[in-house]
Amino acid sequence: MKRGLLITLGGALLLWIGLAAFGQGIDFDPTTYNPAVGEAVTFSVCEACTAGAVEYEWDFDGDGVSDLSSSDPFVDHTFAAAGYEEVTLRVVGSDGRVTARRKGILVGKSPLIGIRRV
Repeated sequence: MKRGLLITLGGALLLWIGLAAFGQGIDFDPTTYNPAVGEAVTFSVCEACTAGAVEYEWDFDGDGVSDLSSSDPFVDHTFAAAGYEEVTLRVVGSDGRVTARRKGILVGKSPLIGIRRV
């Protein structure tokens, strides 16, 4: 019983140390989650969440390949076609560790959703 508690406490301590060393998980927000085709969207990284970051890598088309690398936590991007896109941010820390976050963006007209009472 004591050994299991010590292992649990040790794991929690390691998690806390990891979060304290590199923020509490990365996050970013676009100016809109439903831009029009051709509309510029500004993506901003939560700087408090990414203390120690040296590079931000952005994948705007969900293919797993970085489309833009920058040391600036704010980037602009324009989507050329309508559809659902998964935008991924990979943050590289000063220690070389990489952390990622993904969010969905619906480009173009949003489909109408109807609710019918029965």
